[in-house]
Amino acid sequence: MLAAYLMPFLLALLFSLLLEAPIKCLEGVFGGRRPAARCVFGLFLSLSLLAFGLGFSRLLTEAEHLLFYLASFDWPEELLPLGLENYGLELLTAGTRFLRATPEVLLGFFVTLFATYYLALEPDLPVRALRLVLPSRFYTRLSVVYAKALSAFAAYLRAQAAVVLCTTLLSLLGLRLLGVDYVLLLALLLGFLDLLPMLGPGTLLIPWAALSYWRGEGELALGLLALYGVIILARQLVEPRIMGAGLGLHPLAALAAGFFGLSLFGAFGLLLGPLLASLSYFVFCESRREKAAV
Repeated sequence: MLAAYLMPFLLALLFSLLLEAPIKCLEGVFGGRRPAARCVFGLFLSLSLLAFGLGFSRLLTEAEHLLFYLASFDWPEELLPLGLENYGLELLTAGTRFLRATPEVLLGFFVTLFATYYLALEPDLPVRALRLVLPSRFYTRLSVVYAKALSAFAAYLRAQAAVVLCTTLLSLLGLRLLGVDYVLLLALLLGFLDLLPMLGPGTLLIPWAALSYWRGEGELALGLLALYGVIILARQLVEPRIMGAGLGLHPLAALAAGFFGLSLFGAFGLLLGPLLASLSYFVFCESRREKAAV
């Protein structure tokens, strides 16, 4: 629940951080930050909508072909009645949830859009708001922690983006080598599942491999399991190193922080755990530095 409320503002913070470099480069050209920010934001919005439109049309085509393929699939007769019953219930539940969530998703989209725009215009807006309500001594310390939090948050998102990109590219290559259809759609789906800690790529690959083995496609089943193993191995090797380097933590500490965060706060704890560990370590080092200076 907390993640749903914070996500639009976290995304806006991420997008504003991504736009910061081009805005600074164009400040001299446009004669100020606000004109440069408006230009960069408009370009970012246009490119995002264009990419979304082109990608959505391609995914829609592949999804349509995939639905026709599933309709003509030779399902095992023993599983068909139970499968149809379960699928009908799941489809009804998913449709109800989608209809209920649509207004919230649209509201979150527009909140993210406007928050990104205002943060691009005034990136120091949160700090200035804190300055109005906090004593100067606390404000000085908190502003340093806030800057560190922004850096840690950006580093974490870069790490997650790198891991998801790695998963998507490995899936794209592996499925292409296996001769599977709808490669782009399935690779993007596997990359999306990799973002969900309670699901993961195994949610799709393991049942797919089992069903392929049932149908006598042993090579495809073995290839799918091998692809799943490669994805898991790559994630375990890449994620702690990238996250640890960006957050200033040892890879083992980053891994432990993510595990404890997941155990305590659920899926949102995977983000919160490493960030809190990085901030705690930073505050501890700052306190020791102040004591040594005295």
